[in-house]
Amino acid sequence: IVTHSDEVAAFCDRSLELRDGRFVAEHGSNLDVDDLEGTRELIVDELGTVSFPPEVLMKMGGSGRYEIAHNEKGEVTLVTAENNKSMIKGKKVLSSKCPACNHNYKDDSQLCPECGSSRPMVSEN
Repeated sequence: IVTHSDEVAAFCDRSLELRDGRFVAEHGSNLDVDDLEGTRELIVDELGTVSFPPEVLMKMGGSGRYEIAHNEKGEVTLVTAENNKSMIKGKKVLSSKCPACNHNYKDDSQLCPECGSSRPMVSEN
């Protein structure tokens, strides 16, 4: 079942988070679709690809080049590469309007309360 409903999600034992059509994280039971950070476990696929949620990417400083500072079983630490310039041109902020249904956001929520679409990052005007 694909859903953005808290009521339907409450019945699941396991939940997968999709972003742009790709599985990016897994969540267990007791899922709160309005606050995914608390139960999010990022998925690293067989190619080593991982997608960071927008709020994590913002805290990291945006997309760009990162060096592996620490790599032990089950733990990786990334640091910004020296002289790294973000590949994001200009400052990125959370969109003020849902691209799917045109809902106007009034807070920093990551999902649209009207249609459940994930909130994209856009260039600041």
